Amino acid sequence: MIVRHAARRCQAWKTGYIHARPIQTTSRLLAEEQKNGTTTDEQKNGTTAKEQKNDTTTSLFGEEFGTKSGQIKHRTQYNPDPFSLKPSSDHYEYPLVNEQWLAKQTKRPKSVRMLARDFIHDSLYNPTYGYFSRHAVLLPDGQKHQRAYEFPALANERAFMVAVEERYSKFENSIQAQDQKAAKETKDRVDSKVKEVLSPLLKKNKNKTKEADDSTSASPKSKSRVVPLPGSAQALDAAQRKGRMDLARQLLNEKETDDHDRDVKAMAARQVWHTPTELFKPHFAHAIARYMIEEKVEGTPLCVYEVGAGSGALASDILDFVESQHPDLYKEMTYHIIEISPRLADQQKSTIAKHIANAPDRIKVTNKSVLDWQEEENKDCFFLAMEVFDNLTHDVVRYATDTLLPYQAIVSIDASGDMHELWEPVQDKIIQRYLSMQKGDSSASTFVPPTAPTWMRITPSFLRGMLARNIPFYPNLTEPEYIPTGSLQLLDILSQKFPKHRMVMADFDALPDSLVGVNAPVVQTRLNGTMIAVSKYTVHQGFFDIFFPTNFKDLKQTHDHVMNKTDKKQIVSHRQFLQRYADLPQTTCKDGSNPMLSWYANASWFLS
Repeated sequence: MIVRHAARRCQAWKTGYIHARPIQTTSRLLAEEQKNGTTTDEQKNGTTAKEQKNDTTTSLFGEEFGTKSGQIKHRTQYNPDPFSLKPSSDHYEYPLVNEQWLAKQTKRPKSVRMLARDFIHDSLYNPTYGYFSRHAVLLPDGQKHQRAYEFPALANERAFMVAVEERYSKFENSIQAQDQKAAKETKDRVDSKVKEVLSPLLKKNKNKTKEADDSTSASPKSKSRVVPLPGSAQALDAAQRKGRMDLARQLLNEKETDDHDRDVKAMAARQVWHTPTELFKPHFAHAIARYMIEEKVEGTPLCVYEVGAGSGALASDILDFVESQHPDLYKEMTYHIIEISPRLADQQKSTIAKHIANAPDRIKVTNKSVLDWQEEENKDCFFLAMEVFDNLTHDVVRYATDTLLPYQAIVSIDASGDMHELWEPVQDKIIQRYLSMQKGDSSASTFVPPTAPTWMRITPSFLRGMLARNIPFYPNLTEPEYIPTGSLQLLDILSQKFPKHRMVMADFDALPDSLVGVNAPVVQTRLNGTMIAVSKYTVHQGFFDIFFPTNFKDLKQTHDHVMNKTDKKQIVSHRQFLQRYADLPQTTCKDGSNPMLSWYANASWFLS
């Protein structure tokens, strides 16, 4: 069974070479207007395009980027304005901000530029409006202590699906009850405010209608509309009326935004509910515990770090297993959750409260991004990351079809909040480093980008240049490739702060309904109870989940390169791992089928 898929996909744009435009799905609903989005003193941490104007960058592929005048040459393939050759020049002059600057913002930024990875990270993790900050999953109370399914009592996998559906219906009802209560509170609040705002206008209109009727009966001749003089009582009255109408519209827009916000929160809760940790508890967690106990260095205490712990269910089940099955090991065991979301960190503390009380110095939850981790762990330890890498940020690169030189994506957000995707020669050090690892021992003349079509691979460079210059509508860039620079940053932290770590990582190696491109993500939201997958990642920040498939072969190569060692590492399927370490009779139905093995066929494990 494949998970984390969108229920349906919006119609995708057919061209692969497009200039980014904002997703206009229910623009009134999604727009969160800001009065000020201009540059502030905080943007001093960023750099402007003017400061970069005279820079040229030597390509890791052996050629110099830039024009003869030293100006950066941006590329676009689709321009939304039919009356302009290029997007507004403002988009090339906005300050270039980074992840650290964005994290300090309490409103969605405007009039700035940023790398694609900074935009995606901000969309997901901004402390104020990010997806995981606003929609941190807090399951209803009745869902936190669900009993395990009794698989041996089920006839077959179909019976298990019926049992899941029955329990899921109860879960849906609890979510809907929360939604309905919140929706009613919002509706009552907005209706009351709108009535308060508009009631003076309704009274005035009623009086004016009466006066107009009296005037018409006295003089049946129609009168032309009189424009009030500036500063007159009539003009002030009209301005007040307009202000009240604008305020009423703003209140109604806020109500619609709240409705969509609840939809997205429900989507996040459903995703957590459908994880293997929740569906196959406690057996899934017990399998991981057995692996770590078997693989740990003999004579050393069991030390575990976990990121992306969700509700804390996995940690709770692992700790329960070690406490009951290996009490001597439990007495010295350390378990440390690192959680970026304050709300989830609080829930995790609640979930494993019993174990924290047993050993507060050894079992902890720290509210911090793992990328900001400063403490060094020199002991042998396991590093758990269940469905974490899929939400790590990525950069986007394309290659020039004539020279095969790489271009990096820049997301530009104008003063109105519209987003545009620009392309400039690769200058970012992290992108350059990843592309260098990807290139390996290949020379500039033999390297072929992963996104290059077959015909481009066999076409001589001089012919590619001639085609690009002379053929109308010839694409100047290949399809996008989404490169996991967020994973590279995490591996750097592991190398520096956890030098003796053993990684236990599981994630999805393939996803349906993804965007166009290599290693492209799924971008989805929930609107009026319906899951919607959209065709761009440049969407309203915080309202969309953005998650990527993991290329496990590339992950292994990157891990080898960062750790500077090629010791034994394993990439195994979800089924293979559980066949080796799970207590299979506990999850086997009467007919011999085992849902824990057959579900999540699009998931793999990386074990270092």
